[in-house]
Amino acid sequence: MKMPCIFGCLVLVSTDLVAQSAFAPLNADYYHLLDRYEIKSGKFSNSFFSSFKPYRRDQIASFLDSRVSDTNRSQVDEFNIEYLNNDNWEFSNTDSNTSKKPLFGKLYRKKSDFINVNVKDFDLHLNPVIYWSIGQDSDSESRPFINTRGAQLRGRIDDKIAFYSFIGENQVVFPSYGQDYVSEFGAVPNEGFWKQYQKHGVDFFTVRGYIDLQATRHINLQFGHDKNFIGNGIRSMFLSDNSSNYFFLKLTTKVWRLNYTNLFVELVADAPFTPFGTLGGSLGTTRFPKNTWPYTT
Repeated sequence: MKMPCIFGCLVLVSTDLVAQSAFAPLNADYYHLLDRYEIKSGKFSNSFFSSFKPYRRDQIASFLDSRVSDTNRSQVDEFNIEYLNNDNWEFSNTDSNTSKKPLFGKLYRKKSDFINVNVKDFDLHLNPVIYWSIGQDSDSESRPFINTRGAQLRGRIDDKIAFYSFIGENQVVFPSYGQDYVSEFGAVPNEGFWKQYQKHGVDFFTVRGYIDLQATRHINLQFGHDKNFIGNGIRSMFLSDNSSNYFFLKLTTKVWRLNYTNLFVELVADAPFTPFGTLGGSLGTTRFPKNTWPYTT
């Protein structure tokens, strides 16, 4: 209860705020591109601190507009930079994101948004999320696949408060090594609450969301249920994004080239209502019969 109260008080006392923005969701491929273009620019970015992710969308657009234009770029770079600009079009100087033929005249008026509203004091982006992939694993009797359906919403109000929400429903059959991981640790990588799906799969919700406030010109506050990443590279020994989502309050102070972050989080060892949850017992208490996946002896 303390974190919401603190955040609420700071919202009430905040005045004269600068422009605000949501964050680009953590994604290894997406952030690899940003890291690449920061390295190619030959200078550290003044827009964001690359060792603490995620980045704000307005900072990404500012970086792309100010730095990337000075670098030598291949056709692949041109494509990637246009993609990044289009994804953050409300803050970018790009003019390539407007659709020539919107669907029904209302949908996909911007190439990157199913529905968008961009007027004075209000900005909204709504997108469906549909993902399907299938593979082959010779070491498993089941065929790996991922099936995700959901929706993503982000926006700003009065250029002072930003918000973001994502919810997705997933059914996944992992390759054999993923099934071994679930069986050994009673956890689905990157997720919390889950249940068994058919014989070898898992079923889970992915839920993320937060509100973000620029309290002063130099202090930013974010409160929500998501992930953070500290460090560089694919994994971090300090704070990685390999965990499930968690509640947090983050205060970021940026003055000149100094960045100071206070991060208060609630980390839970296991989810109590999953097959391997405690429910008053210990890890390993399960609803599934022994010697059947995902619980084996």
